[in-house]
Amino acid sequence: MALRLFMRSPFIVFGAMFMAFTISVRAGLIFLVTIVVLFVVVFG
Repeated sequence: MALRLFMRSPFIVFGAMFMAFTISVRAGLIFLVTIVVLFVVVFG
């Protein structure tokens, strides 16, 4: 169950980022910065 969640998560994040850029470029950039900060906090 957890493996399926881990495999699906990157696709959900990229899909959400695409939709955020479709709605508003500013919202997409905020989402992108947030994802990068979370990545650095978790893996850095």
